[in-house]
Amino acid sequence: MSKSAEKRVTETSLKLRQQEVEQHLARFGLRLGPRRLGRIAARPEADQMRRLRNAFGSLGPVFIAFGRYLSTRVDLLSARDCLELASLPNRAECSSFNAVRYLFRQELGSFPEDVLRVFEEAPFVSGLFVQQHRAWLTDHEPITVKVVHPEVEGLLSSDIELLRPLARLFFSQDCNSSQIESAIEDFIVTLQQQTNFSLQARAAMDLSMDAKSFGMLKAPRLYPELGSSRILTVERLPGPSVADLLKSLPSPNDQAGMESAVAAECYEVAHRLCVVWLRQAFLGTHYPVQPLPENISILANDQIAFTDGPWARLPKDARANLWDYLIAVVTENPDRACSSLLKELASGKESAGAEHLGQRFRQLVPFRDSDWSYSADNNNLAEYLFLHWKLASRAGYCPRSHVPSFYRGLFVLATVSQRLAPHRDALRDALQSVRVLAGAERFRDLLSAPRLGEQMDPYLRIMLDLPQRFDDALTMGADGKARIRLQKSHTRGARRKKNSAAIDVVLLLAFGALMILLQRFAANPTPSRWFTAGVLMFACLGAWLLRSSRWR
Repeated sequence: MSKSAEKRVTETSLKLRQQEVEQHLARFGLRLGPRRLGRIAARPEADQMRRLRNAFGSLGPVFIAFGRYLSTRVDLLSARDCLELASLPNRAECSSFNAVRYLFRQELGSFPEDVLRVFEEAPFVSGLFVQQHRAWLTDHEPITVKVVHPEVEGLLSSDIELLRPLARLFFSQDCNSSQIESAIEDFIVTLQQQTNFSLQARAAMDLSMDAKSFGMLKAPRLYPELGSSRILTVERLPGPSVADLLKSLPSPNDQAGMESAVAAECYEVAHRLCVVWLRQAFLGTHYPVQPLPENISILANDQIAFTDGPWARLPKDARANLWDYLIAVVTENPDRACSSLLKELASGKESAGAEHLGQRFRQLVPFRDSDWSYSADNNNLAEYLFLHWKLASRAGYCPRSHVPSFYRGLFVLATVSQRLAPHRDALRDALQSVRVLAGAERFRDLLSAPRLGEQMDPYLRIMLDLPQRFDDALTMGADGKARIRLQKSHTRGARRKKNSAAIDVVLLLAFGALMILLQRFAANPTPSRWFTAGVLMFACLGAWLLRSSRWR
């Protein structure tokens, strides 16, 4: 078939699909054109979003995924609309085993039973685009095989093309064209990451390097020889998921009476989860965009593993700006928070000025302005963040391309942590821990191998000279006090040089002790009493040694 013929077939299929989608939308009272405004005005807003959710559910995986994506855009939709769309199911009918076998043969050149010890035909998870199978490479090596649904690939390109002409149906009238276009572009990128395992595999390789230097993170092992753009094989980790933990908890209405031991355990999981996510976003290579409860494993040794979902990374400048923004929010500095956030927003023709937005930041009160209820006093960190993003969006600002993924990941993280610990602000506490962790990592970078080598060279020379210096001192002592007095009559410059060498030795020893403590802290950022006591002890010892060396 010629290219022109293929193009005509594609255009015909797209038109037929567009007619089908429009018919579905019309069935739920949603249509483009002048009559749409009258229909919206005649019906309550809550009913409008409910009808939109039902329409999404009937249009297939791409539209369902887009509805779930919009449920995380707290800057564009109200809390009520987000919660309505969040109820869309993240599941689909599983593909047949024959289709999976054919995909294996097409991608890897072999059937699954030819390369695996055991492969379960029925998937244990069947999401919108991917289904997961339990398998074993050997009797003692369990793995998870993720497969893209073969039958949804034909819908991806056509349904994505239909999002733009129908976009106005899915957003409120307050959103401008640049915000809508930005949201659609970000959704397309997220969709590509979910359905292209080559992108996930590259992120997994970087994540394994992060896990080597950060003990709280566990990266599942990747099997590249059993993977392609549509198949991904990873280590199956032991331990329950956060979803399993949430299922074992009492209902939200009964959580006030939850046993203190269980509440403390849930808070520790929430705190650990927030620490790992924040660390990956600001200090690691990649962070998860959808840290959903079913995608998070709780492992032994206080480790957290993200087992599924798309990944993203922040540019260096964005890390600095968003970090300054979060710290400004925690330290209650609205002017600095506004200026830092504006560096990651693009202003349009109708955008309000920075002074106007800064004034709104100074005036906001969560218990009055926020329509989210994450805690009893509505004064936690997430409430402020959601309000800031909403204010910036209403002022006409549009986030830069890499920011929506950060927004969405932080929103999902805050939601999960509040479900685990509804009466404590685990996100705020974790941010304080990561502040200390960031200082530790900067210190470790300062004493990286090349720099540490430069510092150790003079130290080693001093240590090599110590035997000779001890021998000289013993000789002077055997010859009498006159030799010692003569030795003390050095010039002031010589004494300073000796004291400087002694100070260098003391500092290097203190640095070594501190590095040991910081390595322990990197594995567990929650300091214990013994850890704090150790830091104070080394600080006092170092100060005493420095004072002693100064007055010699």
